[in-house]
Amino acid sequence: MATLVEEPSASEPAAELEAPPAVVEVEEPEEPVAVEVVEPPAAVLPELAPPKVADSPKPPKVEGKAAATVTPRKATPTRRRSGSTRSSSPETATPPISEPPSDAVVREELTSMDPRELTTRADKLYAQGHSALAASYYRRALEIDPDYAPALVGMGQGILRAKKYSDAMKNATRALQLARGVDARPGLEAAAIYQMARVHYERGERDAARRLFRQSISLPSAPPEAWFYLGEALSSDNSPAARHAYEKYLELVPRGSLSDRARRAIQ
Repeated sequence: MATLVEEPSASEPAAELEAPPAVVEVEEPEEPVAVEVVEPPAAVLPELAPPKVADSPKPPKVEGKAAATVTPRKATPTRRRSGSTRSSSPETATPPISEPPSDAVVREELTSMDPRELTTRADKLYAQGHSALAASYYRRALEIDPDYAPALVGMGQGILRAKKYSDAMKNATRALQLARGVDARPGLEAAAIYQMARVHYERGERDAARRLFRQSISLPSAPPEAWFYLGEALSSDNSPAARHAYEKYLELVPRGSLSDRARRAIQ
């Protein structure tokens, strides 16, 4: 069935339609322009070799083994020596630090060396501060040859150090007899007289000590300590001779175990 559509009559005014709201144009922000940054190609640099570091010197090889690196040491002043052919007293110089030989070495040397070798070895050990060990070498030398004067003089050092003055006097007297007779070697007579003088000095017999110290220093190759102890024996008089004796000792032994005492004495 047909649907009837009713059309409005012409006499009726048409309803006013509201005008649509005005459209406000909003200015949109411009989009930022994307700028493409083109990086220049990285320059190809040549590879530089790392700087060479000087190699530390390698220690020399000894018999196929690399020697241990030795730390440089301070040079020690050269010690002046007197004309003595052997050390006559431990005060000549400060003993260097050293290790004593092993027991096996000592046994081998005591059974194989002659008196001269034994005494030379004992002198070296005594100078290094091994007085007890040195005494065993001196004794062995005297067992082989009781009249070997250098061994007697060497043994006298230890006897004096032990303050056995009666034994020291007997030993020095025997050494002096041999040094003036069958074993007249340079320095032995002066060393034996020095030891006799030391016995008198330690006993407080200053006049006898002064006489023997002077006799010792008048001989060739006298022990430098004879000058020092002469100064000690003369110091009670406060004489110029005492100062001269100390200065002479320092001239011979600038750096010894008695040097500081000598310097204090003349200040």
